Amino acid sequence: MADDSKTYRPIRGGTQLQSESYSGPSGTLGCLAETNRVGEPKRIVVLSVAHLLYAGRDGNPLGPITNPGERACQADACSKCSRCCSDDIGRSLRGEFSQDVDAAIATLYVGTKYLREVEEIGPIRGAHEITHKEAHTPANPFRVRKRGIRTRLTEGTVRLLDFATATKGLDDGFKRVALRLVLIQPKTLFQAPITAIQPKGVIRVDNARFRALGVDKNKHVIEISGPTPSRGLYKINEVQSDTVIIPAHPLAPDFAAKLTPQNQPAFTPINQYIFTPTQNIVQANGLGANNPGLLPFDMVEIRNSPSNNGIYQVQPLGNQAISQQVAVYEVLAQEGPNGAEARGLIFIRVREERFCDAADSGSVVVSDGGEVVGLLNGKVEDKARAELKGYGFATPITIITQRLGINILTAQQAGQESIVAETEGEPDSGPVAAGRETGRATTPLQRHQLETLLEAQQDLFETAGGKEYAALFRRHFEEVQTLINTNKRVAVVWQRNGGPLLAQLAFNAVQNPDTPIPADINGVPLALCLNNILDILEKYGSAELQSDIAQSGASWTRFAGMSFNQVKNGLENSPDRLSA
Repeated sequence: MADDSKTYRPIRGGTQLQSESYSGPSGTLGCLAETNRVGEPKRIVVLSVAHLLYAGRDGNPLGPITNPGERACQADACSKCSRCCSDDIGRSLRGEFSQDVDAAIATLYVGTKYLREVEEIGPIRGAHEITHKEAHTPANPFRVRKRGIRTRLTEGTVRLLDFATATKGLDDGFKRVALRLVLIQPKTLFQAPITAIQPKGVIRVDNARFRALGVDKNKHVIEISGPTPSRGLYKINEVQSDTVIIPAHPLAPDFAAKLTPQNQPAFTPINQYIFTPTQNIVQANGLGANNPGLLPFDMVEIRNSPSNNGIYQVQPLGNQAISQQVAVYEVLAQEGPNGAEARGLIFIRVREERFCDAADSGSVVVSDGGEVVGLLNGKVEDKARAELKGYGFATPITIITQRLGINILTAQQAGQESIVAETEGEPDSGPVAAGRETGRATTPLQRHQLETLLEAQQDLFETAGGKEYAALFRRHFEEVQTLINTNKRVAVVWQRNGGPLLAQLAFNAVQNPDTPIPADINGVPLALCLNNILDILEKYGSAELQSDIAQSGASWTRFAGMSFNQVKNGLENSPDRLSA
């Protein structure tokens, strides 16, 4: 699926984002936030990952990133943003790239319109820290959604807190060992221990309902985990019945694990059960004698315990690796008394192929209630765990808001449009292209742009209409500028109707004399924008300005949709006759 490179206005989460200096793949804009550090002016910012917003940073030091970055862009057809790009929306402000956090924020230009929502998900209702109980209650898994530019809207469930993995970021430029992550598995239809693996790799699960659940070989895959050589991810060849499913054979290259018939392997029972107030720990001595090796996220069944029987997911404690001789595990479920023993299981999940892809990095992970619970950092690429292909991992949102000093912006309903105020954003010091909104009264052009416009002005002066338009402009320029800078009502109408873009529209028209001037600004007809501006100027202007607008103002809207050459030809007529 091609990345969603559409330019979304107003700005919102779940859309494309790119760093100016990075010519590689784009990522995803997570959501809107505001800064909250003491002594710092409040800024409206966009949240994404540091390995995207600071992709052009030299070196790879871990820790906070305090230096301002380059421009943050929402690119369209361009593969790389440059000084001539029309799609920059602000500048990277700060971030952190460490073992705990991969996140950054970027300011928005003054006057930028934005929505406190995520495309296809809707309004953001707040932020939430997932609890241990929420993450590890099998009967009620914690469901989440995300919207990224590669896989669009997808669903999944939280499988594990405190997940750890090695990451590489963009083009191996942002390598780290990432800790304290939320592991997210793709949307799952069914999961349970396997009853038996029969000849030709046929899988039987007595309590499954494969057909009744709508398992489809074109939409779903088989994940097999547990201490077995058959661990891996498989395409589906056939759903034979409610209790029998057959993996694809031969296997596709992406799913290279070999499925072999075997019974449940024999395991040395856990001979010691240790309980502390903060964690449940099981330990097995001589574990390598009768099993092929356990890995994090394998399943262990605890039995012969009065209150602790069940199937548990396991992981090593701290940095201690799982060995064949002595293994220490944290039981990610209920507490229980000493005296239990355990064995490993072969476990099956039937699920969608992926929750995310690389270009989805930067998406916010959102709960069913619309609360942001994490920032997606990437997809799992652990070759040792083939069954985790398609999983995503995210930094908990509460860690990010604390480290970056931000609050996630919320909305009560969809479509609540806001505008970055002069005190909340960043003025744009570069050229402003058609389609960008700024709050500046006038938009300065670069020297070469001004020279080009002056040359074009001389061409227009050769026409009768051009001379009259120029006279009108010179007569009222200072008054109009004063009204915009001192009258709040005029300034608001000027800003909301794209007034700061008019100089850039003129420059673009001169540079491309046969290309029509855009007929709209941010989806609003240009003629309507001009009429709104003229109406407010007429209301608060001098008697002379009111008279000239009443006489010839309507003729200015005729330029919408015309090219520079068409305007030049049309100016053979004077303004008042043009409107007739």
